[in-house]
Amino acid sequence: METVLKLVMTLASHLSVARTSAALFSPQRIAAICLAFMTLVIGIAAIGCAIGALWVEVLPATGLAGAWLIVTLALIVLGVAFAAIAYRLTRRAPPPPLTTGLEDLLRAPNLMPFIHDHKTELLLGAAIIGLLLGSRSQTPPGPRA
Repeated sequence: METVLKLVMTLASHLSVARTSAALFSPQRIAAICLAFMTLVIGIAAIGCAIGALWVEVLPATGLAGAWLIVTLALIVLGVAFAAIAYRLTRRAPPPPLTTGLEDLLRAPNLMPFIHDHKTELLLGAAIIGLLLGSRSQTPPGPRA
């Protein structure tokens, strides 16, 4: 019984949701998200200032229509650069699949002695489950009206 309890506890510890949610919403991660958002806002403001400076610089030399065209071209180049960066970031290799803990459970050192000691019970349980799941009748057994 102690072996079964150890195996169940091993599986439960690998499937724990509380551990992953605590890591997901840790104070360090929230602070990093806030700093990234502030960096984004500052970057957008810097781009706005650069566009304003470009407008002021090219307006006397090119006139009103030329200034519009040059600023538009600068924004298109910036947009294409950002799109290329976003495309490259999203085309990375997918992360490895999450493990469910079943592999660790099967590799547990106390699993083989448990299976060896309880062969009869495990085979009997597998046979009963096979009979129940493999029956052709979809209605539950019992008295029929």
